[in-house]
Amino acid sequence: MSTLCGAWALSEAPIHRGLKTVAVCLLCLLMLPAIAATGLRDTPRYLILGASTGALWLEMSLQYVTLYLGLMATHQMGVGVCRLFGYNVNDDYRSPLLAQNLVDHWRRWNCLWRDALTSAVYYPMALWLSRSYRLESVSIHFISGWATFMVSGVFHILPVVLFFVPSFFADTPERGAVSSRAVRELSAIFVPAFLLYFCSMGILVGAGLALEARRRCRPRKTRRQTLLRKLAATGFTFAVMAYMRSLPLFFRYPALAFRAFGW
Repeated sequence: MSTLCGAWALSEAPIHRGLKTVAVCLLCLLMLPAIAATGLRDTPRYLILGASTGALWLEMSLQYVTLYLGLMATHQMGVGVCRLFGYNVNDDYRSPLLAQNLVDHWRRWNCLWRDALTSAVYYPMALWLSRSYRLESVSIHFISGWATFMVSGVFHILPVVLFFVPSFFADTPERGAVSSRAVRELSAIFVPAFLLYFCSMGILVGAGLALEARRRCRPRKTRRQTLLRKLAATGFTFAVMAYMRSLPLFFRYPALAFRAFGW
């Protein structure tokens, strides 16, 4: 009897987690319209009138939070449904907005995709570099991290160019010329922005992984992390991600990239 009760308790644990996960996802989906309504939806008007630096950072932050809530809600909804059926599935998003550096951010963001890329690209690349070129650990982590982001960028760009952008416009005789021109314009914005985003992020994360490898090789006395230092690191990481996520906007309106710094 005690064995049956123990098995029932174990089977119930994921179900309760599933209800909590689904409730959080529904709350995030309800928050999206309210957040979108507060954004600067008329970007050209703000560009002409001269948006303040604070207003621009508010818009970038809202876009970043909106993207996170949308992706987290859709991905975690599947996790919640699996938990409702008794499967103990790990979270796909583990509060990446609370990360204190870029490496920590990407360890929390889309964990299933991260694990797949780590197994398929990062570890094989690191093993190949260590055996073929006998590089130092710092160089291996940097190159492997950058290559992993570039492969991820290819998988992000191809669906946008091949499927999303063309299907965004109706392929009708009346709109044929407009559709073709719009596809070229959107591709000219998204493809360079995506390439620059993943290349730059790969360099930054690769550098972070290299620093972690160097600290492991040369251990030193760690300083105590105060609350103020944690908040500053989290805020800086959030600002970097919000700025990098706005690269498509900057490609369309280059002046905004400099206005974010008050120039």
